[in-house]
Amino acid sequence: MRCLPKVLVLAALVSVQVATGTAFSAGTVTSLYSGRIPPGVYVGNMSAAGLSLSSLRRAASILFPADNPGLNLTLDGDGRKWAIPYSALGASSNLGLVLNLAAARLDNGSPQAALAMLRLLGRPVNLQPGFVYRPNRLAVQLAAINRQAATPARDASLTVTGGAVTVVPGQPGRRIAIRATQDEVGPVLSPQGESAPLVFTGAAPAVGESQLAPLNSLLAGFTTNLNPAQARRDYNIVLAARLLDGALLAPNQEFSLNARLGPRAADRGFQPAPAIVGYALVNQTGGGVCQLASTLYNAALLAGLKITERYPHTLVVPYVPLGLDATLNWDNRDLKLVNNTGYPVYIGAHVRGDRLTVRIFGERKETEQVFVYTRVTTPRGVPVPAPDQLALGSDGQNTVGVAVYRKIAGPDGRTVTERISQDYYHQAANLPPVVK
Repeated sequence: MRCLPKVLVLAALVSVQVATGTAFSAGTVTSLYSGRIPPGVYVGNMSAAGLSLSSLRRAASILFPADNPGLNLTLDGDGRKWAIPYSALGASSNLGLVLNLAAARLDNGSPQAALAMLRLLGRPVNLQPGFVYRPNRLAVQLAAINRQAATPARDASLTVTGGAVTVVPGQPGRRIAIRATQDEVGPVLSPQGESAPLVFTGAAPAVGESQLAPLNSLLAGFTTNLNPAQARRDYNIVLAARLLDGALLAPNQEFSLNARLGPRAADRGFQPAPAIVGYALVNQTGGGVCQLASTLYNAALLAGLKITERYPHTLVVPYVPLGLDATLNWDNRDLKLVNNTGYPVYIGAHVRGDRLTVRIFGERKETEQVFVYTRVTTPRGVPVPAPDQLALGSDGQNTVGVAVYRKIAGPDGRTVTERISQDYYHQAANLPPVVK
């Protein structure tokens, strides 16, 4: 006669007991596993059935490590692999917790224990030993990997080709989906080391072709020359131009150049270069970015945009006419303008060779001409000093006044003239030469 497995015998006995209520006592049924782990309980791939708690602890301590030296979580993204040490994730063994959960299922000879054994026959419990970790540390590691593995989306842009404004299509990108990747890793890391795929999600361009399609006119452009002998200064200008490029302003939106560029700090790639501080020329991280501010300022004036904040340099700069400069400082000097055109405008900025160009695109509703000019005044009979002898001052005796005006001529022949700024300079000696 073929023998039935012990678990089936147990199931039959419990079934008979439940059906008759009198055939067998619960003690008779559970005595098979009294003080031991019942069938249906697994620790990893090891069946714990029939083991005492002390035996289970000894076996588990041999099979499953309590420390994680040399173990890594390996993440795979399109054939590239990144190994993260368990220690970097704050991983610690959960073996004690697993064994406590197994101990909670010890047979104590009660009818409830017999019924629990019956349930385990149909639905075994697998207690997985391994290493629990801190999800926030994995999120930090994934963010660092994302900087290497992600493909940034490229916004649509505008350019001038053959005298016509054309839209350059954007390109979608992708980034790591941190929460979905964490789900792939799971809550427990394997005692042998873990592998999991990186999960990516698409990243749409912030500026699409449809947003730029109506902006079919070049409202204005302005170009200044760089000095190839000032490599670090030029590098800062190139970096700042890339940050400015692609700014899209809604109607009536105020634009802050400081907010767009962010802090000019070394950890963001900016380098020390000559900058005007007071009436001196000193090396400053991000030196030279004021030339971008001045170039944008002139383009904005010619585009008819409203200027809401602008400050002149304390010394005369050589790359724009007197009175048409704009200084920038992260703490207390900004260049701000408002899109008062009634439709969106787009700012493009680039460096080609030794030329910095800022262009402002929009949707021109009617033909108008914009003129920007300056008037320089001095006390009667006093000639205008050389630019390298002028320093910003106040309205007083022996002062050079520089007023900037903008005249807008509409298609109906009417003109509107406004004074944009009024700066005052005084003649000073021993001023440092301002490099381009």
